[in-house]
Amino acid sequence: PRENVPAGEECAGRLAVYDTRKALSDVAAWRQVDLRAFSPDACGFFSGTFDGTYVYLLPYARGTTVRIDPRTGSIDRSTVQTHQSWSPVTGMAFDGRYITFQGRTSTGGNTRGWVGRYDTKLPFSDDAAWKRFD
Repeated sequence: PRENVPAGEECAGRLAVYDTRKALSDVAAWRQVDLRAFSPDACGFFSGTFDGTYVYLLPYARGTTVRIDPRTGSIDRSTVQTHQSWSPVTGMAFDGRYITFQGRTSTGGNTRGWVGRYDTKLPFSDDAAWKRFD
């Protein structure tokens, strides 16, 4: 199992981006974006989900959820947002309104799960849009 990466230790924040106007086998169709340029804790992702507009990257290592607007074809400060949420997250899904996060915590040899959610009808930066249920 993967473990959280403590603050101050290096974790990967690179995202492979594919230009769909080019052939999949074309090396020039691919580039890497380091999401740590948007937040130093935007790294260590496990998976992601899509709500029909935005792509959300699941925060496994440091608890920073990344939301990307892919409609412009660019990844820059105008299309990427970050929000400090929870970690480690082991799964996420979109149900038509909420991005639901599944996670776990381990303390003293005891592991327990939790569920969190982001309300996509509210601004991404609004703390009131984020709730966790232990």
